[in-house]
Amino acid sequence: MKTKKPNRWIILAYDVPNEPSRLRVRVWRELKKFGALYPDLSFCILPKTVNAKKKSSIMKDVIGEYGKVVILEGKPLSKQDHRLVLQLFEQETKRRYEEIFEECQEFLHEIKENIVNLKLTGEEAEEMEESLTGLERWFVRVKAADWTSNSSRKVEQALKKCREALVDFVEKVQARHEAERAKKRPLKM
Repeated sequence: MKTKKPNRWIILAYDVPNEPSRLRVRVWRELKKFGALYPDLSFCILPKTVNAKKKSSIMKDVIGEYGKVVILEGKPLSKQDHRLVLQLFEQETKRRYEEIFEECQEFLHEIKENIVNLKLTGEEAEEMEESLTGLERWFVRVKAADWTSNSSRKVEQALKKCREALVDFVEKVQARHEAERAKKRPLKM
């Protein structure tokens, strides 16, 4: 008598400390006893949205050219599981915003250092502009993917300060350039 093949799956995602290793081994053994499969596949969770479904389909084709890909749909088995998944997404989004915020602080610090050290060149202004443009693009991507309740206001304000600092820096670069040109002009008599 053959057992009917399952058409639904339970995906158990877990993270246990590396030490003591016996805990990790115990969990692995117990799950293997029940027939768990540990495929050599990377794993991610996306919210089930129209955009995520489209992107998953595109990525399935891309990944399928080089390797294996499986897309499964699932739902948490309990409210606690649901809350944990939401919490993980919120933490990740918050981490991304914090990372951008920290980069903004480094950007502002570099602008100040350039002014203090009189690195007031067009090349430096261009480099800072490219850096800020990259930060702004990064922010747009993170915000577009943010469906959590995380606020992006802190980062928006930091980016505004960066833009203002860059405008001020460019004005200083231009003023220095004008002063240098004025020094080189011959005096009219």
